[in-house]
Amino acid sequence: MGFRCWTWPTEVLHNRSLQKNLGKWLDQLGEKHREMICRRYGLRGYDKATLVEVAKELGVLRERIRQIQMKVPRRLRDILEKGGFSLVVRKNASLV
Repeated sequence: MGFRCWTWPTEVLHNRSLQKNLGKWLDQLGEKHREMICRRYGLRGYDKATLVEVAKELGVLRERIRQIQMKVPRRLRDILEKGGFSLVVRKNASLV
């Protein structure tokens, strides 16, 4: 008998809501930031890529990708908060 992980129904609904809205939130980013995030994290049909790979694909320095990567979470948090979402990070919880 295998171990089954059970998820609270409210958590499932929350995750579905996040997935459903992710595209809208990404669309509110600038084109350069959106493309970099999609390439870096494997969204919208891109394969997940390293900083070096994304920098090479976009023709910029790795450091520039790192800088953008650091700015985007703050920008997304602002977008989420304006949309009525609050980000509560639980101890030992993964955002991915």
